[in-house]
Amino acid sequence: MGCEEVREALDAYALGALTPEEARAVEEHVAGCSDCRKLLDEANHVASLLPFGVPLWNPNPQVRQRILSSAEHWAEARQATLRSRLAKAALPIAASLLLAFAIGSLIWSYSLQSRVNDLDDDVGGVQRQVQFVGSRQAEISTSLVSMDQQFEDYNSLLGEQSTIFTTLTAPDVRTVQLWSKNQDVKAKGAYFYSPQNGTGGLTCTNLPSLAEGKVYHLWFFHEGKAYSGGSFYSWNGVGLHGVDLAQQGLHGPFSGYGVSIEDKGATVLWPTSELVLYAENSR
Repeated sequence: MGCEEVREALDAYALGALTPEEARAVEEHVAGCSDCRKLLDEANHVASLLPFGVPLWNPNPQVRQRILSSAEHWAEARQATLRSRLAKAALPIAASLLLAFAIGSLIWSYSLQSRVNDLDDDVGGVQRQVQFVGSRQAEISTSLVSMDQQFEDYNSLLGEQSTIFTTLTAPDVRTVQLWSKNQDVKAKGAYFYSPQNGTGGLTCTNLPSLAEGKVYHLWFFHEGKAYSGGSFYSWNGVGLHGVDLAQQGLHGPFSGYGVSIEDKGATVLWPTSELVLYAENSR
C-alpha cells in the first residue's frame, strides 16, 4: 500500500473494520513511514474516545439528596472539631490557608474547564469519524448490491450457454443465417434450434455498440405477429443468447427471425427500431 491508500484506511484500522490482510498491509507500511504512523496514533486516540460519545444521565433525585445530607452532617462535625483545635491558631495563618485554597480552586477550575473543552473537541472528532464510517458502510452496501446483480447476470449467462450447448449437440439441430439489411453494418448471426429439445440459440458478431440503457432483443415472426425471444447484451461486438422455447410457450415453425435494439427493462410487443439482423425461414 502507498501513503494515500494507507491514510484512507487508517480510520477503519483504528475501529477494527479492516480485514486481516488489509490490517497487516497498514501495519507494514506505518512501520517504515513516520508520517503515516503519526496519523495512525491520532486515529487510535480518537477511537479510544468513542465511549465519551455516550450521553451522561442525571442521578435519581433521592440519591442526590442522600449524598448531600451525608456531606452536610460530615461537614458540621468536621467544622466543630476544627473550631476546637484551631481556636488558638493565628489569624495570618488562617488567611494564608484561605488564600492558598482560593488560588488552588481557581487553578483546578481552569484545568477542569480546559479538559472539558478538550473532551468536547474529541467528541466532535468521534462524531465525524462515526459519520465517515457510516458513509463507508453505505458505499459497501451499494457495492454488495452491485455484486449481487452481477452474480445474477453471470448465472443467467451460464444458463443461456448451457441451453446453447444443448441445442448445438441435438441430433435434429437446424440453422438459419441472419444478415443486416444495412450494408454499412457488418453484423451477422446464426440462429439454431432443436424441435426435439424445444430449445434455440443465437450467436452474433460485429454487433454495433449499445448506448446506455439499451439491450438487444430477439424476435420470432409468424403470420404478421411478433413473439419475444428475450433480451441480451454484447461484448466487443459478440452476442450470445439461449432460448428455452418450450418454457416460454413458443412453438414453431416461424417464418422469420430478427434482432432489434430496445430499452432495457421495457415491455415491448413489436420491434420499436429497425432490425439490426433479420432472416426468413425457408424450411
